[in-house]
Amino acid sequence: MTSRRRLEKYGEDYQRPKIIDTSDLPVLLPALLLVLGVIALVAFLG
Repeated sequence: MTSRRRLEKYGEDYQRPKIIDTSDLPVLLPALLLVLGVIALVAFLG
């Protein structure tokens, strides 16, 4: 049972949410790079 909010957001052809949504990739990629950069910086300094 899909909720009405999800149907409004994704439209009629709503599928099960994937682990990584390809439509969110332009948003997730810089955030992922930022997190990896912070981890690398902490590992380098520590």
